[in-house]
Amino acid sequence: MRPLLLPILISTALVGCNGSSTSGDTAPELGGQMHTLTAIDGYLSNAKIMTGNNCTIELGVTDQQGQYSLTEQQLNDGICVRAIAGETVDLSRGVVTAGFELKAADSFVVSPYSNMVADYQLQGQSLEDAKQTVVTMMSSLGADSSLVFADYLQVAEQGSDSAQAIAMIGETLVDHQSSTIDQQAAIVEAIVSDVQAVVNDPNTDFNEDYVPTVTVNQDGSVQVSANHKPSLIEVMQPDDQIAWLGLPYPAVDVSEWFQDQDGDSLSYELDIANEDTTLGLSIDQTNLLLGTPNKIGTFDVFVVAIDQHGARSHAASFTLSVRDQNNAPELNEQVKSQLQAMLNQQSIVQDSAFNQTFPLTGLFTDADGDNISYSIGSVTKPAGLDWRIQGEQLIAEGTPTQIGQYQIELVSSDGFEQSATVSLSYQVVAPAADLPPVLNPNKATEMQAWLTSLAWQEGVYIKSSFDTSGLFSDEGHVAIKTSGFGVEGMMSWIDGNEHVHFEGTPTREGSFSIDVLGIDEQGQTSDFKLYGKVNVAGNGKPVLDWVEYSKVEAEISAWSLTVNVPLTTSIDVSGLYSDPEGDIITLKPSGSDVGLTYTIDQHGVLHVSGTPNRVYDSNPIYISANDSVGATDPSRWTDARFVFQIN
Repeated sequence: MRPLLLPILISTALVGCNGSSTSGDTAPELGGQMHTLTAIDGYLSNAKIMTGNNCTIELGVTDQQGQYSLTEQQLNDGICVRAIAGETVDLSRGVVTAGFELKAADSFVVSPYSNMVADYQLQGQSLEDAKQTVVTMMSSLGADSSLVFADYLQVAEQGSDSAQAIAMIGETLVDHQSSTIDQQAAIVEAIVSDVQAVVNDPNTDFNEDYVPTVTVNQDGSVQVSANHKPSLIEVMQPDDQIAWLGLPYPAVDVSEWFQDQDGDSLSYELDIANEDTTLGLSIDQTNLLLGTPNKIGTFDVFVVAIDQHGARSHAASFTLSVRDQNNAPELNEQVKSQLQAMLNQQSIVQDSAFNQTFPLTGLFTDADGDNISYSIGSVTKPAGLDWRIQGEQLIAEGTPTQIGQYQIELVSSDGFEQSATVSLSYQVVAPAADLPPVLNPNKATEMQAWLTSLAWQEGVYIKSSFDTSGLFSDEGHVAIKTSGFGVEGMMSWIDGNEHVHFEGTPTREGSFSIDVLGIDEQGQTSDFKLYGKVNVAGNGKPVLDWVEYSKVEAEISAWSLTVNVPLTTSIDVSGLYSDPEGDIITLKPSGSDVGLTYTIDQHGVLHVSGTPNRVYDSNPIYISANDSVGATDPSRWTDARFVFQIN
């Protein structure tokens, strides 16, 4: 819902467009703060904004919300809103069928009520007297100037009886646009008298479809008869449509879109915005919308119901796209290559469970802009492995029982009997012979970085741990052991969850090493060596907090990134490091060039944004810390490494 536009009071009196301070037919210069002008019968879209003597200079047209930006000076110079038949769209009542003009007063809401104020000024009333004259007519409805000269349509949408009555009277004034100001005043007073009891009754809701029939007699008197305009049946409103040039449009009964609580007979009017014709369509005597479209394009179609008293409904509307032909989806060869590369990288092993999802976004495009759906066509597969489509994802799951090279065909459909296919291949391989555990070099590098980051110092207490999960890979469980550690004053052990722990106070400086072994269930081993050094007590580098590291690592590793899909995310890394001496720490992010940008703000929050431009199984990102003043000493940097996957 759009925000309520409160009236902005201007000290200079304004008499419609006739109060212009400019001479001739030259538009005033644009300057000063811009304000939003709102044009109201319903909101008037594509209405001309006019200025100058007698409103002869066009400034522009209102947007799709019935708004236009101008300055306070331009409002003082005089503004009119000109609704053009067949071009201007009333967002409530559809295409304007009879042009009209509304003059502004002293607010940036132009409506039938600001137009009455301007007309009273032409009769010699002051601005304040003219406004008071109009407000007095409405006062028995509980309305004041803050409602009458504001965006009362928005207030009406919120359920205000007063605003709904004012909106109805405003539409009636537009329908009687040729009446004099005195006749319009008589119309307002007659309708107010008719509805004030209901509006002021707290136990009765004003019926927003109530539009009394108004008759202006030759002697100027006004008669009001109770009536309701036809209303929309919300659940029956039409969806946007697609039709084909030269082919019959499927007939639809427009009477199913409307109802009339008075039981009046209804007729129906078809209008198409910004078109002189109805494109070969019409509503026949049986209320069927039918015909053969004769023009290509996208059009805004409006259907209005009119009762036997001339009361017009709000419009049922939909967008109609008329095409000369329907194009089949087209394969994006680059996305196909990426998808095939992902399939080639999979380790689908005989008699081993497999579950993987592959994105299909962008695999096919459609020149008509139709939504594309996917299905699986012909497929060869081993027993035990199933493929299925879920939205724009291809999912494989199961335990294949046979090795071999297989094919899968994907079918794209645009929903209009046009489709295109692509074939992809995948392979199921035999289980590998039992091999020793395989060291994960990224995890090993991470473990070495952890050991180095502890900044061991003689006589300084240390307590830290490291999660060895993923350090070695194997078909079965891998146990972790360490050996060779002999730092005086320190203890080292591995707990039941295979976290490596160090605790104690080193008693002497010197270098040391630790052997880390991975032992599989068959007793085969792999190992690597960690190196460390106990320094003489002094100013230590920033120290990584491994509790915080574990939290950040878990969050980053859980990122779900897809190539060519934009990403914006952030993580608090302010607690990742501490400094033994309490020095101020500078944080710096870095990473691979994969289309992403990394920054850390003054609060220690890591921001990542951009569009991944390639698939990357273990993409690294480093968060580094430096405790020198202004991070000017390059030897004071210490790093923490994290990885995430780009699919």
